[in-house]
Amino acid sequence: MRKSLSIAICAGALLLATPLAALAEGPQMAVTGGPAEALSAPLALPTADSADVQARPAQVWLDDVELKTDPAPFYRGGQVWVPVREVWELLGATVTYDAETRTVRAGRDSLRAGLAVGQSQAFVGSTSVELPAAPEYVGDRTFAPLSFVAESLGGKVKWDGQTARVETGLPPGTVSRSQRLPAALQKVVDLARSLLGVRYRWGGTSPQSGFDCSGFISYVARSMNVELPRTSFEMFTAGKPVSREQLRPGDLVFFTTYARGASHAGIYLGNGQFIHANSTGGRVRITDLDSAYYARRYLGARRIFDAGTGN
Repeated sequence: MRKSLSIAICAGALLLATPLAALAEGPQMAVTGGPAEALSAPLALPTADSADVQARPAQVWLDDVELKTDPAPFYRGGQVWVPVREVWELLGATVTYDAETRTVRAGRDSLRAGLAVGQSQAFVGSTSVELPAAPEYVGDRTFAPLSFVAESLGGKVKWDGQTARVETGLPPGTVSRSQRLPAALQKVVDLARSLLGVRYRWGGTSPQSGFDCSGFISYVARSMNVELPRTSFEMFTAGKPVSREQLRPGDLVFFTTYARGASHAGIYLGNGQFIHANSTGGRVRITDLDSAYYARRYLGARRIFDAGTGN
């Protein structure tokens, strides 16, 4: 049974969109392992009136699991917009981000795709395609129309009444790397993600009061029955050291920021991302390890959560 993404639009009834012409002229783009198929034009929802330019929430599902991100997917300008990295990873891809060029690239098997923030030209393989709207930052995430993000890696978008479904083309049972985590580490990741958006507060240790970076980590650790020192400097002496190449979700990552030593910390989520209480953003947020600021300040990592025991 093929996996599918379901997108329920939280605003009125939708009509079945008529397929449009292929985006790029010339050779068709192979997006599956079988016969070459043309990448269809971005699937657009019909525009009812001028209010369509206003963003409205959308719910995105992978089978029976809702994709929860901050910011969340939304419908605007006749398109369902989704966070690029999260959806590509759910389609089984390895995703990289170049902060200098603001480019996101994905690869899975022989499939390659990429796009850049602010640029309407994207690519699939070696072929350039025109997007219906340029990708943009929403919060600290890169968002783009769902149709391109899905179809660029072989997904097929179909309408089913008020729901758009993406058949991913993945083998039965294939799931993203984050979904293959041991239960204990998945619990750490899920708990940390559930705190997205909680405000930053120096010295804060709870969702009600807000978090600073070490307060956020301490809260997650206590929920997993793991006791840690209070400050990030002290946490850097806990657990076992881990090389960057051996990072796994749940590991603590440390940075030298406002002071020498481990003055900032977060929890690694996998796929090159970590979650942290960030004073600059003023909330708990997800950031790429390779982002320009943090890549230069990376100090090291420690492993405190045991995948085998549930701690």
